[in-house]
Amino acid sequence: AATLATIQDKLVQKQFLARHGIPTSRFEALDPPSAFARELPCVWKARRDGYDGRGVAMLRTPADVQGLPRQPALLEDLVDIDYELATLVARDASGAMVDYPVAEIVMDPAAHVMDSVVVPSEAPPAVAARCRALARRVAGALDYVGILALEFFVDRGGRVFVNEISPRPHNSGHYTIEACSVSQFEQHLRAVADLGLVEPEVRAAAVTFNVLGAPGARGVPRYVGFDGHGDADRVYVHCYDKPEVRPGRKMAHATVLAETRAAALAQAARIKPELRVESADE
Repeated sequence: AATLATIQDKLVQKQFLARHGIPTSRFEALDPPSAFARELPCVWKARRDGYDGRGVAMLRTPADVQGLPRQPALLEDLVDIDYELATLVARDASGAMVDYPVAEIVMDPAAHVMDSVVVPSEAPPAVAARCRALARRVAGALDYVGILALEFFVDRGGRVFVNEISPRPHNSGHYTIEACSVSQFEQHLRAVADLGLVEPEVRAAAVTFNVLGAPGARGVPRYVGFDGHGDADRVYVHCYDKPEVRPGRKMAHATVLAETRAAALAQAARIKPELRVESADE
């Protein structure tokens, strides 16, 4: 509960990071919402209830500011992002920790939602080590028990910023189900039940991509292309069985395994257009 109290309000989360010397983009509260006096461009974020691109807006012109919702929010500097990374760290009640590889995350630039996750990343070793060290610092500062996911911005100068913290199994770690000897879900249960953490072994290169509701799709979902893949071609499709499809809603994910990063990326690029979730009445 203490962790959720820190995490669920994005302003409180950012203040926590700053208080513990964790690098994050410069920010300030926007409350009341009419008190906007910030140089553009910048990023607007709702303090609560934002997810998968909801509650986030890029402010580049005065017209963008005029259209903002009237709710408590914060403003962040617009980081000159070179690429984005994510990692998972598990911590038990004794303070022991294990971490997973640093993954590269590719965002959908229009929807501001994660498009795909690639392991291994191409981040320089020093940057990857920095991400893992920061993840451990955050887990320790929270006195957290369980699996913790962190997302990072790396700017064009090579600086690493913590973007967001998620105290749970996370979309960026779904590749661990098939690609690792112990998944993020098992590791979480091991941590909270005091069963002992296990150092994960990475068995293959992996690409995980989301399958979102198709544009205009609403109502009962119809899954297209989901039956044509399986263990034989090292493609693993996870359908979430949500009763309703909406445009951009996460409906499933697929993980592709291969011997190399390049091969996994190529296979994922071939398969991704085949998987769609439409509405049943289309």
